[in-house]
Amino acid sequence: MPVPINRSDEGYFQPLRQLALSPATEVFLGLVHGDGVEATKKRIETVARYVPDFGIATECGMARCRTPELVRKLVSIHAEASNEPERHARSAPEV
Repeated sequence: MPVPINRSDEGYFQPLRQLALSPATEVFLGLVHGDGVEATKKRIETVARYVPDFGIATECGMARCRTPELVRKLVSIHAEASNEPERHARSAPEV
C-alpha cells in the first residue's frame, strides 16, 4: 500500500485497524521516502498502532528514482529503518 511522503498522521493509518486479512496475507507499506530515516521511522511508529505486523518498501519502487544517488539514499534509509540488525550481524557460514 503506498503511503505518501506527507502522511505520518493517525488519520491516514487509522482505517487500517478495520483491515481483515487472511493469516497468509502479508502487508507491505510503501512508506520509505527520500526524507530520511527519522521521517520513515515516524511513519512506521504511527502505522504500528494500527497494523501489528507489516513490511516496508518504497512508495512506488526504486525504478522511478531519477539518480543513482537517490537510489543509494533510499536503500540506506530502508536498511536503517528496517529494524533487522541481526541480519547484518550474521557471519557467513563456514564451509
